[in-house]
Amino acid sequence: MRRLSSQDGVEVNPYIALADNGLSMVMVMTLFTVMVLLAILQKEDTRKDVREEFYDRVIQAFPEQQRPQMLDYKVKNDPPGAQRWVFKDQVLFIRGTAKLTPHGQQLLSKFADLMAQNTDKWRRARIEGHTMPTELNKPDNWDLANARASTVAKLFTDNSCAIRANSISTSGRGGQSKALGLARSDQRNERVEIILEYSALSASDKTDQKRDCN
Repeated sequence: MRRLSSQDGVEVNPYIALADNGLSMVMVMTLFTVMVLLAILQKEDTRKDVREEFYDRVIQAFPEQQRPQMLDYKVKNDPPGAQRWVFKDQVLFIRGTAKLTPHGQQLLSKFADLMAQNTDKWRRARIEGHTMPTELNKPDNWDLANARASTVAKLFTDNSCAIRANSISTSGRGGQSKALGLARSDQRNERVEIILEYSALSASDKTDQKRDCN
């Protein structure tokens, strides 16, 4: 095996030298990774306080009988810390249509007001439209599901100069997801679910969410 000679005459095994260098590199990368994870966790803890504050404001704003529920489960595409809200015990739409009932419009407008007052906290809002559960061998009603999500998005952005369209996205889930705790025939399955994402706002995000009310 070929060896390298150091200045003091001691022979050095090149493989040992490479192993030492490799170990040092691994330790540096490990330390860097730990520091990044700690920074992310610290930011997440900060956003946790923000989420809890918004939750408290929702609880205070709505009478118990009309209050939206924050679901305690996450869907595959929900980012960490997202809140999924639904007016589970309310009929929001005229059955079979994307037209809101007067009561549904009142409830969603109040929720929009809370979102508008807290645009410095949430980053994005996704609105999912749902129809009655799909019957066996029948197609999902994608058009109606999408129309419901669009109706709510339009209400949010039209009723408040603080909520910009580029902070909202919509999707239709058809009848794929029955509301938990409801029978398949229950009209309250015809709903929207509002997913608020709380990743930290950048300076450009804050600027984008500001809207000229004049």
